[in-house]
Amino acid sequence: MRCLLILLFFCPLIGCKTISIKPKKKSNVTEINKNYIQKFHEGLRLKMTGQIDGAIKSFESASAFAPEEDAPHFALAQCYLIKNDLGNASTQTKIAADLDPNNTWYLQELAYMYKELNDVENGAKIYKKLLKIQPHKAEWLFEYAALLEATGKLQEAIAMLNETEKEIGVNSALSIRKYYLYLKLKNEKLALKELEIAKQKNPKDVQIISTEIDYFFDTRQDDKAFKIMEELVEADPANGNARKLLGDYYLKTNQVEKCIEQYQLAVKCDLSIDDRMMMAIKLFDLQAPNSVMDELSSYILEIFPENIKAYTFRGDYLQRTNQPRKALEVYLKGIEYDKSKYLIWQEILLIEYELQDFINLNNDAKLCLEFFPAIPNVYLLAGLSANQLKKYDEALEHLTSGIDFVMQDDQLLAEFHGQFGEAYFGKKEIQKAQESYKKALKLSPTSSIIKNNFAYRLALHKVDLSYANQLIDEVISIERNTRYFDTKGFILFQSGKFQEALVVYLKITDEESDKVVLEHIGDAYFRTGDKTNALIYWKKALAAGSTNKILKQKIEKIEYYEPEY
Repeated sequence: MRCLLILLFFCPLIGCKTISIKPKKKSNVTEINKNYIQKFHEGLRLKMTGQIDGAIKSFESASAFAPEEDAPHFALAQCYLIKNDLGNASTQTKIAADLDPNNTWYLQELAYMYKELNDVENGAKIYKKLLKIQPHKAEWLFEYAALLEATGKLQEAIAMLNETEKEIGVNSALSIRKYYLYLKLKNEKLALKELEIAKQKNPKDVQIISTEIDYFFDTRQDDKAFKIMEELVEADPANGNARKLLGDYYLKTNQVEKCIEQYQLAVKCDLSIDDRMMMAIKLFDLQAPNSVMDELSSYILEIFPENIKAYTFRGDYLQRTNQPRKALEVYLKGIEYDKSKYLIWQEILLIEYELQDFINLNNDAKLCLEFFPAIPNVYLLAGLSANQLKKYDEALEHLTSGIDFVMQDDQLLAEFHGQFGEAYFGKKEIQKAQESYKKALKLSPTSSIIKNNFAYRLALHKVDLSYANQLIDEVISIERNTRYFDTKGFILFQSGKFQEALVVYLKITDEESDKVVLEHIGDAYFRTGDKTNALIYWKKALAAGSTNKILKQKIEKIEYYEPEY
């Protein structure tokens, strides 16, 4: 709808319109004119204040007082347009146009309405009337041509476009329209001639060249299409669309290096961020060198510093090149501009989890839940991080809130119950903890992580050590890694089997050992009476960054104490 256009057009109409009524009796003229003017201006005031139904009644009254006046009908049409009643609007516009058949504003508005109503035949008739009044108005010629095309009168449509071209000159939009019309008429010679004429006028017009290239591709004349694209890039190196087209062609013909070169150059041209991102993502898929991706991701972020897509792309590049901390910084900066993108939140939370940054993970997971309160994974990470921070009641609250959102995903449910177990172990509610872990194992009976964690917690609390040993043996029989061997050794250690524990620990080489394992080796040496080696490994654990609060005390006094984390 063009309500604003109509309002602008209406003002000069009513300003210059003369009221012409043929009275039967002279004594009635003044009274009729007075009533008409009163109701008409009343309608205008009501319309201006948004009282459309009242305005309609007033304009109808005005029309009743002066049936030969066109202005009330056009005013009524405006009111119906505001009410989105296109049928009545077109009816009133037609009445106005019939009363004043030479009023081009009325006719033009009526033509637009027929077009909106998909009444092609009547629309074409109105444009034909308009062109009799003003035969050289380019806008009407173009619209008339479109309606003729819609009714299948292709030759007449071309004739109208030719008339339009006489008025405004060679124009790419007109030329392309005529090109497609000639193709519909199966006259490829004239179709190509239209493109050639337009190209001579503007050799760098991307629309014309793209249409020409499409034609050659469609007719399997790839060499010609390729030649045109190369010529265009050479003539206009800053033409991003041309470089993109050329890159697409190189990709299509498996010339990957040339494709990468053209995409790289196109990204630096004046294109929308979506076009640049599309090519940048393709460069990822094409395994472009890291130097290229580093430069482009930085460049896009520099050009679009407040667009979340730029931060996403830069962060994804840093992730792919194993720079998680830098990626996290970029994602966090980007989320300041748009907090509604869950995929960015997901990357932030996963990186914080992988970095074991549980303080920020806990804070960001809770912030994420404010925007996405129905995603179970976020509740799980909030609960997990709270457990790691020993906020066990908070963990239970998050887990209880989130588990109801899990739908038909046994593995995810198992992870929830595993974290319930962690929270209950932290609160020293051992029975509830065991029940929770057993629920987790029932849902995911082959999960090595759940079995390992359950076994370790049982050993830590010296509960059901034989079952803990059974669980870890099941894990080690399938997967042999440092963490699982450490759990096996810890179970033996807690069972008083210090020498056996030491044998297991020493299967873990120093290169594979982390701070926890190093301290456990020291503990085992101490319990077997070797204080010298115990001290060596405790010091290694301290240097590796152990978080055991009393490790220094163990080193100073060369004495074993239960760890405090």
